[in-house]
Amino acid sequence: MTRKALTAIVLSLLTLAACRTNRTASEPSAPVRPFKMAEIPSLIDSQEAFNEFLLDHYWDNVLDTTKKGFRADSLHIAGIERGEFEQAFSNYTLVLDNNPIQNAYKAMEKLFGKAELYNRADTSSNLYTSLVEIAERYLYDPNSPVRNEEYFLACAKSASASERLSEVERMKFAHFAGRCSLNRPGTQAADFVFTDKDGRNRSLYSIKADHTVLFFSNPGCTACKA
Repeated sequence: MTRKALTAIVLSLLTLAACRTNRTASEPSAPVRPFKMAEIPSLIDSQEAFNEFLLDHYWDNVLDTTKKGFRADSLHIAGIERGEFEQAFSNYTLVLDNNPIQNAYKAMEKLFGKAELYNRADTSSNLYTSLVEIAERYLYDPNSPVRNEEYFLACAKSASASERLSEVERMKFAHFAGRCSLNRPGTQAADFVFTDKDGRNRSLYSIKADHTVLFFSNPGCTACKA
């Protein structure tokens, strides 16, 4: 995605935030708020710096719920309308994609680490558990168009040790973390045993060739057959 496209997303979110602010101005006692991103410094003059700033500061105005007790119910996540919050997360996946994958992973670690810390200080907040739920749906569901196990791994590791979740949930995310840790980008592929066309058992590492192509297919899948 180009800087122009990302800028359009930023402007649309800021416009939405302004509309939400005006709509709730007559309800000062209602602990709700719009999604508001950190302002982008005018000194940023390159695509790389722009992407990096959004990656590190996208959630700056959202994570701290300790001061105002923002509304947390089925319609709101940390005071933000659920649909608006989920759209913001969806947009953040584009920000992740526009940065080196190792930086994106570290940003996800930082996001879930901070969210849990704030949630410990404000136990009435649903920010952390909602982030985990949305991340699982967007980043791990096989049918999600933005599925990415590397991004989700940071969430799964955090959730597997979080006191905000039940023991059963922690076990589930520990299992997810184990699966996502296999064959990560930049690491050596795990060895495995297979049966070749002559019926012999062989392993990936036994193949002596300059290049090896792995083709994954499901014989019962019509699309795979095509």
